[in-house]
Amino acid sequence: MLLTRVEGGDVYLFDPYYHEGPFDNAELCVTDEHPCSYNRIVPVHYFEREEISVYSLGPFDTREAILLFNTDTELTEDKTVEYFI
Repeated sequence: MLLTRVEGGDVYLFDPYYHEGPFDNAELCVTDEHPCSYNRIVPVHYFEREEISVYSLGPFDTREAILLFNTDTELTEDKTVEYFI
C-alpha cells in the first residue's frame, strides 16, 4: 500500500490488491475515480488496531515502515526564486 494523504479521520491510499465490489464494512471505501492518487479511503482507526485484520498494522513491536523523500525536488533557499513587486 502507498499512503497518499490523510484528511480528517481518513487515510487515502493506493492498494494494488484488486478488490471487486464493496467491502463488507461500509467504513471502507473503494473508488476508481482517482487512479493516479488513491483507490481506497480507510478510517485512521483501522491502522491503529493491533489485531491482525484488514488494514490493521498489527502488534506495535512487529511494525516496520519505509519513508521516502525526494531531495531533488525539495524546496530550499538555493532552489527557490522569490519575486518582489
